[in-house]
Amino acid sequence: MSSSRFPLALALGGALALAVVAGARPAWLSYRHWRGDRLIETSKRQESEGAMLEAFRSAHAASLLHAESVQARRRLALLASAVGHPDALGFWETLLSREGADAEDFAAGIEAALDAGQIDRANEWARHWKAEGVNPSAPSLAQAEVRLLAARGDWAA
Repeated sequence: MSSSRFPLALALGGALALAVVAGARPAWLSYRHWRGDRLIETSKRQESEGAMLEAFRSAHAASLLHAESVQARRRLALLASAVGHPDALGFWETLLSREGADAEDFAAGIEAALDAGQIDRANEWARHWKAEGVNPSAPSLAQAEVRLLAARGDWAA
């Protein structure tokens, strides 16, 4: 190859490499989302079969692959609480701080905090759902709030 063609070949090679890398990132992200969704389904099946620890592990892998998925975070928090994982409240914190958490998520998170004796954290999450404008008429949220009031000593349940 003559020296006059070398810059052209280098530029074409660089453009080809850039195209491969630019195309690989969306494909990799698509694969991660697909795999995360499959792991969520696997987690649900394992939970229905009574294999709670395996279901938790699948949900954890799904949340790592598809970190922005509220559904993956929800499964992880629910199963972490179910298996008694020491970081369960941290998983709830992550879920409840994200956009897309609903009334059921806040209710379950408040219940998990109360079960762990973390009244201050439950209060914080109750303030957060009220500030976020989450549907306050959800029955599970009302039940969690009654439990919270009783735990604070504001109301006998």
